[in-house]
Amino acid sequence: MGRKQKYTDQFLIDWMKSGKTKKELRDENVSLYNAASKRGLTHHMPKNTREVYSDDELIEWIKSFKTIGEMRSSNINKYTLCTKRRLHEHFPKKLTRVGNPVGYTVEMNERLKEERKALREEKKRLKEEKVIKKEKVIKKEKSIKKEKLNGDEKVKMYKKTILDNGNIICGRCFEEKVSSKYNQALCSKCFSIYIMRSKTGEDHNKWNVRDSYCNTTIRHYEKVFNIGLRVDEKTEKYLTMIGYDFIFKEVDDK
Repeated sequence: MGRKQKYTDQFLIDWMKSGKTKKELRDENVSLYNAASKRGLTHHMPKNTREVYSDDELIEWIKSFKTIGEMRSSNINKYTLCTKRRLHEHFPKKLTRVGNPVGYTVEMNERLKEERKALREEKKRLKEEKVIKKEKVIKKEKSIKKEKLNGDEKVKMYKKTILDNGNIICGRCFEEKVSSKYNQALCSKCFSIYIMRSKTGEDHNKWNVRDSYCNTTIRHYEKVFNIGLRVDEKTEKYLTMIGYDFIFKEVDDK
């Protein structure tokens, strides 16, 4: 009778499939390793490269490199494993000598230059338009300020109207009132508001024209607009439409 085998073939095959390398199997149990070799079961042994990395782990490793050469230099075994797993789509793009990705043509480079140039020109145009618009506003403001001069004397904002009964038509609120003892053109209430707001630099005129543009003349082509303390709604809309919106403000209820 032949000698009874200590280990069955299936036992040895299952042991070899533990995921370790040949060297690790031999170091772990040389008797089992030799038994498997004698029985011709070595084709069940794992390859020398131990695949202990998942695809996701390998993909993350690939992403840490800029070139394929860097991958190979860092770890040739990992690189080989990536190729065996067919993870090529995640490999770094090959670069030309000048550092551009393969397939990057001269035409693409020229188109990119043109797009950047167009963007710079557009920014420059918008900046110039903004400067021109600002200059126009300044020019209009200077023109209006010039119109405020009547000869060498500046026109007074509030004009007095004295009635036969001794009262006045207040130059600010346009109501019949007793004049302020400090200014015959204004009633006491309007004079107080005038003094208070003059100190803080606020507009003291209560109507829809800003103080700095009251009692001015605006000429737009053949049209002439004599601006007082207020203008009607139709005139305000027209002047706003042609670019004189900066002379208007909200009506004050005081």
